[in-house]
Amino acid sequence: MKAIDLRFCLAIAKDPSIDVSKADDSILFGFGLAEFEPVTASIKAVARCIRWQCQRFDGTFDEAQFNADRPHYLRKVELSDLTADDARQLLLYVSNFGLRAA
Repeated sequence: MKAIDLRFCLAIAKDPSIDVSKADDSILFGFGLAEFEPVTASIKAVARCIRWQCQRFDGTFDEAQFNADRPHYLRKVELSDLTADDARQLLLYVSNFGLRAA
């Protein structure tokens, strides 16, 4: 996965108005283990995993945990469902935060 895609997944994970509870993130169980093989997962599955790993009980996010998990997402996960709607949201996210897709 590209870094910009992961930032998009993080933005979804941080947005409480987006329901990711129905996304099956079981394919990502153990993604931090050395023997974990690369997988393809949906955007919402990655966002759900990020929420599980990084959201604290008070609703804030543990950025240190996200930064620790980041290399695993980048090396071991590809996105399966970047749809036209997702791409529009991603472009809006990029433009709002002045990020480059490179």
